[in-house]
Amino acid sequence: MGLFSKSWSNFKCESCGKCCTQIGLPYDAGFIGRLSDYFGDDVVQLVSKYYGQVSSDGKSIEFDESKRTPCPFLKKNDDLLLCSIYNIRPEGCRLYPIETDWADGGISCPGYLRVLEKLKTIEGEIL
Repeated sequence: MGLFSKSWSNFKCESCGKCCTQIGLPYDAGFIGRLSDYFGDDVVQLVSKYYGQVSSDGKSIEFDESKRTPCPFLKKNDDLLLCSIYNIRPEGCRLYPIETDWADGGISCPGYLRVLEKLKTIEGEIL
């Protein structure tokens, strides 16, 4: 079993919401299409609502971090913070934290820290 497989098999999201509140909604062109299908909204409207403004030539986005951080799809449910669009979430969310940059982006993801501790026990090495 490879390192990534071992890592994912030991990862359990603790629904703390740190990634969603501190990193926010990652941009993913494929996600915009899924979001458009999901909500039935126009792509340009969705980009404007969740990311920033589409340039006048329609070829780029002027990002507005206040629209995407914290993630607008993060919802509180009792003591947990959950994704309201989990089934269509962006690729960056699907890969976080293990297959992004093999780190937790500096936010101390509790699930990721548990993986590191488990791997130290299993492999006897520090990543």
